Amino acid sequence: MQGLRLLYDHTGRRAEWARLVEEIVPDFIDPATEGPLPGREEAWSLVTDYRIRLAGEARQWPRPSACKRSVWSGSGARPGR
Repeated sequence: MQGLRLLYDHTGRRAEWARLVEEIVPDFIDPATEGPLPGREEAWSLVTDYRIRLAGEARQWPRPSACKRSVWSGSGARPGR
């Protein structure tokens, strides 16, 4: 995914990147808590970082704040870079 992020960003395909990220969300993120699914903590951190960046680029300010709160809520996962 990290390589795809760079490719999609470099080629100006942010809408496709956003769709791809949203497609994988159910594989890593618990919809009830926005926290990681068991055993998916490291990847959850990356997916959450992608979502924060996409929301910020779209100027959806409440969403990045909510995602960051879930990162720091004691889930045990550290935020992505």
